[in-house]
Amino acid sequence: MAVQSQFTITLRLEDSKTGEPVHFKVDGGRFSKDPECSRTLKLNNTIKYQVAVFVNPNVEHIRSIVLGTDELTADKEKLKDNGEMAYEFSWITTGYAITPKSKRNMLKVGFFFENNTEVSTQMQCKFYNLDSASHLKWGTPIGKLEFVCNFDISQGQTHTPTEIRFK
Repeated sequence: MAVQSQFTITLRLEDSKTGEPVHFKVDGGRFSKDPECSRTLKLNNTIKYQVAVFVNPNVEHIRSIVLGTDELTADKEKLKDNGEMAYEFSWITTGYAITPKSKRNMLKVGFFFENNTEVSTQMQCKFYNLDSASHLKWGTPIGKLEFVCNFDISQGQTHTPTEIRFK
């Protein structure tokens, strides 16, 4: 019998040196007709990002996450008093190609749980180098991305988040 689970996965991306958050820009349908791709994450292709992930309530233990082509395992994890599980990861973007002008990339964002359940989606992004650092701050800073989930997590299947919130 399927058990419906309602939980939220929260993702925070910050420059590991400065603590500054990633920004996004609303592009509407310029690059994709998919409404989930109306916003573009602005990423630097030469830095280390500190990645924080929170699962609330803690429905299952995260084994790893995927950002782009990189599978990451947690540097630290902690069960908080409110029942939320907190994870810290490091993501080094060196090697990602600069996105050409007027183009966008699709970035896989995936969360892999111990029971072989996967929650994943594709997000529109653009990689900039240090010469274009000012472009990284055009737009709105993202305090966090919330991946709202409302499905049976016990089955070990692949799911797409029910909703993605930029906050």
